[in-house]
Amino acid sequence: WLDLYEDDDDDDDESYNITASPLTLEQLSESFAKNVSYFYLKNELGLSDNALWRITYEASSALGMKTDVIRHKINVLKNTMNLTDSQVCKMIEKQPTLLHLSADRNISPTIFFLLRALDLGREELRELVMAVPSVLTYSLRTLRSKIQFFTNLLHFSIDEMRELLLNEPRLFRSSVRFGLVPHYKFWTRDVLMPIPEFRSL
Repeated sequence: WLDLYEDDDDDDDESYNITASPLTLEQLSESFAKNVSYFYLKNELGLSDNALWRITYEASSALGMKTDVIRHKINVLKNTMNLTDSQVCKMIEKQPTLLHLSADRNISPTIFFLLRALDLGREELRELVMAVPSVLTYSLRTLRSKIQFFTNLLHFSIDEMRELLLNEPRLFRSSVRFGLVPHYKFWTRDVLMPIPEFRSL
C-alpha cells in the first residue's frame, strides 16, 4: 500500500518520499472484517442483531477488540466444554459481559476451578454454565464463598451440593451475604426450622 524509497541525497539526514495508493471500499471492508471483532461475532459466530445490540449496551468495548482476541475467548469456551457455535451464542446473548473476560486469566481458571471444586463432568459443567453463564464472571473468591456456604454452613457433601446446583443452578446467582445467609437465618432463627429440615427444603 505504501511505497517507501530513500532519496539519493548526500545529506546525513534520512529522508523518504511516500506515495500512497487509495484503498477501495471493498479493501477497507475486508480489512475491518478481518481485524474487528464485530464482524467475527456477526459473520462467523452467527450472533443475531438483537444480541449485538445487547452487547453494544452491556459490553460495547468488546466490539472493538481485535478478532484474534475474541476468537481465542470463544475457542476456550468451546474447547473446554465441547460447546457448539449456537450454544456459545446463547451464552453470550444471556451474558454479554463474558466477552470482557480474559480467556487465560478469567475463563480458563474459573472453568477448571468449577470442574475440581464440584467434581463435575464436562457435560454437567456445560449444563450449569448454559443455564447460568454469569457463573463464569464471578471471581474465584466469590465462587469459593458460595460453595463454602453449602459445605461448611449446611454440611452438604460435594455430591449433594453438585446435585443441588445442577437442579437449581440459579442458586449460584444468589449473593452469599445478601441472599443465601439472610434466608438461612430467617428459616433457622426466625421460623425455628431445624437445620436438617432446612437442608431438605
